[in-house]
Amino acid sequence: MIIKNAKVLTGDFEFKNTDITVENSKFTSLEKTDEQGIDMSGKLIVPGVIDIHMHGAAGASLCGFTREKMDIISECILKMGTTSYSPTWYTMSEESALEYIDIVKEYIADGEKYAKVAGLHFEGPYVTYAKKGGMNEIYIRKPDLEEFERIAQKAGDLLKIMAIAPDLDGAMEFIKEASKKCVISIAHTECDYDMALEAIRNGASHITHTFNAMNGFSHRAPNVLGAAFDTDVMCECISDGVHLHPSAVRLLYKMVGEDRLVIISDSMDAVGLADGEYPDKDGRIIYVKDRKATLANGTIAGGCYSLLECVQSAIDFGIPAEKAFKCASYNPAKVMKIEDKVGSIEVGKYADFLVLDKNYKLCSVYKNGVMTV
Repeated sequence: MIIKNAKVLTGDFEFKNTDITVENSKFTSLEKTDEQGIDMSGKLIVPGVIDIHMHGAAGASLCGFTREKMDIISECILKMGTTSYSPTWYTMSEESALEYIDIVKEYIADGEKYAKVAGLHFEGPYVTYAKKGGMNEIYIRKPDLEEFERIAQKAGDLLKIMAIAPDLDGAMEFIKEASKKCVISIAHTECDYDMALEAIRNGASHITHTFNAMNGFSHRAPNVLGAAFDTDVMCECISDGVHLHPSAVRLLYKMVGEDRLVIISDSMDAVGLADGEYPDKDGRIIYVKDRKATLANGTIAGGCYSLLECVQSAIDFGIPAEKAFKCASYNPAKVMKIEDKVGSIEVGKYADFLVLDKNYKLCSVYKNGVMTV
C-alpha cells in the first residue's frame, strides 16, 4: 500500500509532506515515490494513539471483567483512534486480578482482533484511603510483596505498570523490590515531597494522573508535583478539561516537557455513551452528566473521553499539535517498552496510524497497515 501527498507526522514529530509505503504490516518507506497510490492530499497522518491508563468504554468496564467486555472495549476504542492500550485493572480482589490476566492473555492469543494490548497496568490495590478517588474502599490494602509476586508470575512479560501510594506502611520496600519487574507509579497518595523523592530513589519512575488523587502543590509543601519537577519521572496527564484546568495541562507540559508527559484518558465505561446513571459491579451508581462521571458524593469516577479527544483538547489548550501526539503515542510506548514496535511513524515499525483532517478530526484508522475504520 502506498499513501501519497499527506502531511505525515514522522519519527522526529514534525509534519512533512511525503508518501508512505506499507508492506507486510509495517512501514517500509517514508520517501516520495513515482508509483501510484491512495491520494490523501489535505489530510494529516499521525501515529495511532496508545492509551496506557484506561478502564473501559461503550458500557463495558474492567469491573467484573469478561472476555466479551474486552472485545467491546477494544473495538470501541479502536474506532475512536486508539490502536494500542493497557486495559487498566483497578483496586479489587487478588482473584479479580488473576482473572483479568487470564482474559487479557486469551484476547492476545486470539489475535487481538481490535486494539492491541500494550501491556498490563495495575492501578492499586495499594492506595491511600483518603485519596481513593472512585475506587471501592473495601478492596484497599497494604502493600503485599507475596501477592505482587503471584500477580507478576502469572502476568509474566505483560506486567508493565504497578501503582502504589508511597505513604503506606511497607511501601518503600515494596517499591524497591517490585521496580525490578515493572514500572512503579506513584498514585492515590498523601505523601509529601520528601517521601515522593524517596520513592523515586527506590525505583518509582512514573506518576499516575498527575495532580489528581494527591495533595496539591504549595510553595512550602510541593508534594508529588515538586518531586516530579526535580527528577526525570514520566507524568501522566488527563487532558480532558474535566480532571484538570487547561492552565494545569499547560503548566505540566512546560514543567516536564515533550519527552516526559504521557497523555491518558483514564476512561471508564461511559465513553461513547449518553448521559445517565450506570451501576458498577459493586452496586454503586456512576452518574454521567455533560461527559463528567461522578459518584453520588461528587467524586470524579473516571474519564468519559477517548484518548484522541484528550489529545484534541490538549491542542485546544495550547500544547503544540506535534508534541501532543508524541505525548499520546511515542511516550506511552516508551513507558511500556514497546517503542521499537509502535508509537511513531518510522520504517520498520508496525503501520498503526490515523488519518485526520486539518482540524485533527478522525477520518480513518489503520492497524498493521489495514484500514479498520
